[in-house]
Order: sequence, then structure tokens, then C-alpha cells
Amino acid sequence: MKRPLLLPALLLAAGVMAEEFWGGHWPWLFTATSLVLGLALVPGRLRIIWLAAGLFLTGWLGYAILQSATSPYDLRHTAGREPEIVTVRGEIEETPTLRLSERKGQLVGRTMVRLGVSALRRDHGEWQPATGDLVVSASGVLRPEYFRTQRVEVTGVLQVPPGPAAEGLFDYRTFLRRQGVWFTLRSEGEADWHLAADAVGVAPTSERFLPWAQAMLARGLPDDESTRLLAAMALGWKTPLTGEVDDVFMESGTMHVFA
Repeated sequence: MKRPLLLPALLLAAGVMAEEFWGGHWPWLFTATSLVLGLALVPGRLRIIWLAAGLFLTGWLGYAILQSATSPYDLRHTAGREPEIVTVRGEIEETPTLRLSERKGQLVGRTMVRLGVSALRRDHGEWQPATGDLVVSASGVLRPEYFRTQRVEVTGVLQVPPGPAAEGLFDYRTFLRRQGVWFTLRSEGEADWHLAADAVGVAPTSERFLPWAQAMLARGLPDDESTRLLAAMALGWKTPLTGEVDDVFMESGTMHVFA
């Protein structure tokens, strides 16, 4: 068999789609998955059928757990549905990404960060336990000390992500929900960011690699759009990919070079 994992992958994906369209109560799915996988261990003609059903239910169960508020401190329980100003404490889970957009002929930068929240505070009150992931945005560029695995405290407007601007357009809320993110936090800039008491002193090696690699690629080259696109293609650096640049590659059918 040339593709031995194709069928298992399709069964897992079908389970994810089942949760997306029909939903499910994860404790019942856990019980059903355990039972079916147990039957798959019993030798017999039906073993392959039970195994296939178990893979399908495993995909369903995994996505159901991701979509469920299993903790009493989940942000879906502790945060309101209306926008509010809060301070959150947590760990940066991904390398901060600077996104550029054009406004009135000028490029405006905004840094996007995925933050794993551990506590939340309102109106300078007491810290409350909280769990969940946030997508945090900040105007401009953050200092190098804000890297993946860093512990931070951020103040901003906590709110539910916006839905599509019109029917059929990109749905940012659904896009984040499918990744297990239910809220966004919008901060004005670096003044709203502070290192936590247990902040990390040294960035991981993986975080120091990108600046070094960009510097090596740019040696002897001018700091222009072509050099930045080279770094985007070779290193996955998303900053140069503005809407204007994206359109050119999409229209020419070569956007896949950034995949």
C-alpha cells in the first residue's frame, strides 16, 4: 500500500467534521470511543470495522474536547460577552508576528500574539484564575524581550472576535473558534505590556534563530521589498506579506510558494 495512513487520516477528519456539523457531548463520546476501541482489540472478522469506527470517534472526541469548556475557569465562564477592559496574565505560546496593512497610502504595523491565559483581573481588583487562549494585538512592534514562552501581563479590551462583514466573506470568529480561541484582546501598544514576576530571562534558541537567519540572508543585499520577500519565502516570515503583495501572488497563481 503506497499510502497506508490515508484512510486513518480520512476517518479522523470525518470525525472532526461530524463535531463541526452536529456537535457532541464529550463524556458520551469518550465512553463510546473507549468501548469501540476495546472491541477493536478482540480478534475477529469485525475487528477492522471496529477499528475504523474507533478512529472516526477519536477524531470526533478530540475536536469535541477542544470546543468544550471543560474547566470552571474557562474564559467562556469568567469573561462576559460584552467588551470590557481587563488585565490578563499568561504565557506567549507562539512567536509574535508583525502584520502590515496599508492605510491612506502608509504602512501601519500591528503585532499579533497568541497568549495562553492563567489569570484575569478587572478594574485593578484581585487576580482570578482563568484558562484559555487569546489572540492579542498591539500597535507597532514589541520589544525583543516578548518572545515565545515569555510570561507577561497585558491590559486591553477583551471581546468576542468579529463575525463576517457580510454574508459569504471571511468569518474571523469561526476561524479562531476552530483553533480553540474564543476571545481577542486589543491593546493600544507596548505601554500595556509588562513582564510577569516569573518572566523568562533568555529566549529559546528557536526564537533567536529567525533574526540571525534574516541577517545572514540579507548580507550584501539592499533592505528592500525583494530581500524581505526572500526572507518570507525561505523562513516563513509573514511581515512583508501585505494585502498588496498577496494580491500579486494570488493573481499569478504562485501563492503556494509561501505554504
